[in-house]
Amino acid sequence: DDGYRDVYEMALPVLERKGVPAAMFVVTDLIGRTAWQIHDKLYQLVATAFLNWSDPRLEMLGLLESLGLPTHHLARRDATANPMLTVSALLPELPQADIHRLMASLERSVGNGCRDVPLTLTWEMVDDMRRRGFIIGSHTRSHVTLPVEGAERIADEIRRSKAELETRLGEQIDHFAYPGGHFNAQVVEAVARAGYRLAY
Repeated sequence: DDGYRDVYEMALPVLERKGVPAAMFVVTDLIGRTAWQIHDKLYQLVATAFLNWSDPRLEMLGLLESLGLPTHHLARRDATANPMLTVSALLPELPQADIHRLMASLERSVGNGCRDVPLTLTWEMVDDMRRRGFIIGSHTRSHVTLPVEGAERIADEIRRSKAELETRLGEQIDHFAYPGGHFNAQVVEAVARAGYRLAY
């Protein structure tokens, strides 16, 4: 998933050598840019906060409340036991605009915390992988958690990523992967309307 360059540099040679077929689901806004995916950046910021805060659970709940964001998904104590569990609880519940607000607030609180931004694939690399037998599918434009977004945003993320992949690669894109594995009936219908044949 996503489109970080390690797939091209590390996984592709091994898969080819062993004759293993594979598919890559691309977040189209990530390709050719030096940027963290939203979930990776949120994790880095939460991890930095947990290292700096004396009571991470209490301070995270206070931060969410100060932004007017819900806290019920962190009600169980184990949801804030470590940064990964906290991010895993936050992402499926908050629209992407709220995640951006939370990240901006975390940056003001504990600094950026995001070093060593991983390299991403270029469009030339994606095309090379396709020509070498990889199935290329869509993973939305920005790795948004689709079920918490409005209908217009859902359709835009699904359709525009497909259109860009088809334009760049010159072939029909039939495969789609739900970011985070999250979907509902509305999202499934939007994927079907966009013309995908298979969704994962």
